[in-house]
Amino acid sequence: MINKWKWIGRLKKAIIFRVTNYILVGLMGMFIAFFFSDLTDKFLNGNYQHIELIFFQIVAVLLITCFVIPVLQYKEANLMEKQGGEADVAFFREFLDQKNYSISEKDYGMYMNILWGDFPTYRMNLIFIVSYFTAGTITVLASVGIIACYHIGFALMAIVISITVLLLPLLFQKKLERRNDEKLSQKDVVVENMKNIFANVEYIRLEKQKSMVRSILRPVQDRYAGAIISYEKLKSVLTYLVNAVLLCIEILVYGAGCYMISLGNINIAVFVKVVLMISVTKNGVSWLMEGVQSIHDIKNSQKRIETVLLKNEEAKGEALSSLHKIILKNVCFEYEGSNTRIEYPDLVLEEKNVYHLVGINGAGKSTLLKILAKYYYNYEGSILVNGEQKLKDIDERSWYGFLAFIPQKPLLFHMSVRDNILLGNREADRDLYEKLLDDFRIKELEDKTVGFGGEGISGGEAQSISLVRALLRKPQMILADEPYNTLDVSRKEMLNKYIDMMDSTTFIIVSHQVFLTEREIHTVEVCVE
Repeated sequence: MINKWKWIGRLKKAIIFRVTNYILVGLMGMFIAFFFSDLTDKFLNGNYQHIELIFFQIVAVLLITCFVIPVLQYKEANLMEKQGGEADVAFFREFLDQKNYSISEKDYGMYMNILWGDFPTYRMNLIFIVSYFTAGTITVLASVGIIACYHIGFALMAIVISITVLLLPLLFQKKLERRNDEKLSQKDVVVENMKNIFANVEYIRLEKQKSMVRSILRPVQDRYAGAIISYEKLKSVLTYLVNAVLLCIEILVYGAGCYMISLGNINIAVFVKVVLMISVTKNGVSWLMEGVQSIHDIKNSQKRIETVLLKNEEAKGEALSSLHKIILKNVCFEYEGSNTRIEYPDLVLEEKNVYHLVGINGAGKSTLLKILAKYYYNYEGSILVNGEQKLKDIDERSWYGFLAFIPQKPLLFHMSVRDNILLGNREADRDLYEKLLDDFRIKELEDKTVGFGGEGISGGEAQSISLVRALLRKPQMILADEPYNTLDVSRKEMLNKYIDMMDSTTFIIVSHQVFLTEREIHTVEVCVE
């Protein structure tokens, strides 16, 4: 589960700035109410004594409103950008570290969406909840208390306004939740379809296939758009309803005030103060209402985050105690929507060996690695681990404890090189870690923050980070898809050296390049039907 208090602790400076900003806005509203009502009273009574002091006070309030509050907002925005980004990455890293982590191409896009979308949404709603409820409560209590000092009847009206603004959204909350759940479910359908298409993107070449993709996506996108429109319509109706009720109450306040002024029960200056303070009350209650909405929004963000990041938290298959060999028999694979069928030779992959998968482009070499990494389940035939357990039945987390996967394109996250390497392996051997950084010449990049996929560094450096991450795990099996791509000569030689040194690790390597090691290399040819 997400530790909200820990997250708030990381953002405390930004939260303090935001709460201070909101409270200042509320206070300025109160001061304006007092100063303008005093000014009104003096003009009505023809008493211009000390009027310059009131003007000075009004100018001071306007300066605070126009300059101090914007500066606070600017400072808070800068803090939020820095602290917020750091907090998002820290929590994202902690989630991934909870898993026996092996980076999956099929989940990579979802991880990026979470780090760019759901994490910032969750973080902002946390801040909204703390800020809105703190500032809103202080503002409402202070303004209602001040109104009560002048007239208890108007204080009761301010309380009625507060209750109205808070209760009306709650009456619609269930409908809003139902619409929002519909929107989220439709979004999930769109994302799932996009994931399936991206998984087969290399096969989407012909215009006919592109047309098929569009026909798959269009209905779910239309339904998603319909769900959003329905949700926004309901929110608009709710907003109009709240405003209509508030308008009726305000008309009642003005009517009651005019009647009481005519009877001499209240003077105009006091009434001006009361009206302006009721407006301040309304602002405070609107913050409380925003806080209530933020609670609802944060639940949805948390639901999406935990669905993706914690989906493998519980074991969903058989545990694996050891890995000695993998037996493939009559294994065939066909991508959905493609007429290409891949038939793999029967294989026995023994432990502590080096296997080199060769074949023409599109023969299915990379696909075989992804099948072994449990990315794909829709293959025919049998894959037995240790001759007895079906690969499909083994729990993913248990399986990833025995292997590391080096994808063809390095899958790097927007965090430091160190954090990318240590994902899911915080207790790594520090001596080996330092040695790998030196051997693959990335020691000077250790503290550098890279973009998604290695943006900001060279291809060879990104590939070296991917290699170091896998080698550092010291797994029993390494699946490597074109690991020599983009490496310079010295780094290629260093990779060969580590293949020789790690003689208890099974290497299954896809490469169009010839590589030489002292260990015996078993060549496996893969061809497509």
